[in-house]
Amino acid sequence: MDIAYALLLADKQWGSDGAINYLQMAKDVIAGLRESCLSSSSKRMMLGDWDSDPYTTRSSDWMTGHMRCFYAVTGDALWLEAIEEVYSMIDEMTKNYSPEKGLMPDFVVGKTPQPAPEYFLDEYKQTNHYSWNACRYPWRISADYLHFGGSDAKSAMATLTDFFVDASGGHPANIKMGYYLNGKPMDNYSSAAFIAPVITASTTDVKYQAYLNEGWDWLNRFVNETYYSDTITLLNMLLISGNWWNPAE
Repeated sequence: MDIAYALLLADKQWGSDGAINYLQMAKDVIAGLRESCLSSSSKRMMLGDWDSDPYTTRSSDWMTGHMRCFYAVTGDALWLEAIEEVYSMIDEMTKNYSPEKGLMPDFVVGKTPQPAPEYFLDEYKQTNHYSWNACRYPWRISADYLHFGGSDAKSAMATLTDFFVDASGGHPANIKMGYYLNGKPMDNYSSAAFIAPVITASTTDVKYQAYLNEGWDWLNRFVNETYYSDTITLLNMLLISGNWWNPAE
């Protein structure tokens, strides 16, 4: 999804009349995603072209802003249905598993959405909680709101950001490295992979301005950790600062 989106950004920046037709390349990738990864029955993004379960999905793949851009260039309404399914899952998961917190697990399974079991796909134990995949979820939904607006994205981020402001004592640097869906932190360590996306979520409402300001200062003092955390941090800083464009505009 990010590759297709990057090609749309390249088309917006440089056009597609030169040696490289970025727009056509983007459409080709989007068509491949549509055929192999987006279930026409469940309307969910599956885990990959190897996955045959239409209900299994990864919360970090709920890139609803990307989906709106894919619809804009293809006119394929299935992308709009996929967006509706994402926000339906968020509502169901919040109500049934993380009320007043809005935390999503790394993976969601089942026709009626529920957290995947522990060690899902033979990954780490906490795949049923807010961990190393789900940490990207606030960034993805916030991007949708910042580029397109919409009450669903804003509402989802309000619940989540209210929780994190409270859980961190009003200081983004106190966000911990993973949370159970009931809001209890998994440990006392922190990582930019978890902090940066929440700072981005704080851009969705002016009431979080002080939290955003402190978070932005923290990001500017950030010392690199690993490629994963560093990449997430950079991309969130681009979005927060307005340097992540909307290719559908």
